[in-house]
Order: sequence, then structure tokens, then C-alpha cells
Amino acid sequence: MQEFLSLFTDTAFAQAPMSFIPSSGSIGQGCNFVTGEIHFHCVPIYIGYLIKFFLGMAGGFFLFGLLLAGYKYMFGSITTAGLESGKKEIIARLVGFAIIVFSYLLVDTIIEVLT
Repeated sequence: MQEFLSLFTDTAFAQAPMSFIPSSGSIGQGCNFVTGEIHFHCVPIYIGYLIKFFLGMAGGFFLFGLLLAGYKYMFGSITTAGLESGKKEIIARLVGFAIIVFSYLLVDTIIEVLT
């Protein structure tokens, strides 16, 4: 999660462009992309890193979608149909967020067990 948050800091953009390789260059023990020290056991670790990266992006999309659904609910109170539509969309966004969180925890657990 810290890698995802570092994408939005000024120092991360100054050091390296946004990429699918961690800014430190290393993942786990003995896996370093900068020095070229990559072995077969690095593959599941890197795949887990990519999955976590994309799930973090999905969490960002969730926040944006929840904000839009909140506006739809707030301004939909003028009509009953708009109110119900906004409420259903908020519930759907929260269920999606729960799926994202459980997916993240599942991937994190599996990667920890494999490494």
C-alpha cells in the first residue's frame, strides 16, 4: 500500500517515472530489478506486487465512484426515482469495495504463504 501512496508524492515523480517496478527496485529477498538479480522465486512475488498495485488503483476508482454516487443521491432527492437510483449505486459501490478489500487481503495472504 505504501508503494501506491508513494505514486502521488512529488519525490516519487522526481526520482523515477511511474512504472510497474517498485521505486526501490527490489521486492522480497534476493529480487532486485536494478541489479538484475531476478530468480524464479521472484515471479510469484512480482505477480503479487502487480495485483496489489491494480487493486490499489481499483480502490482509487471506488472513491471517485462513491463521490459521484453521493452527488447523485444528494441531488436525486428532488425526484424519488433519482433518490432510489443514487441509493442503489452507493450500495453497489460499497459491495464492490468490500470485494476489493477481501481480494487484497486474499492476495496478500497467498503471497505471504508462498514466500
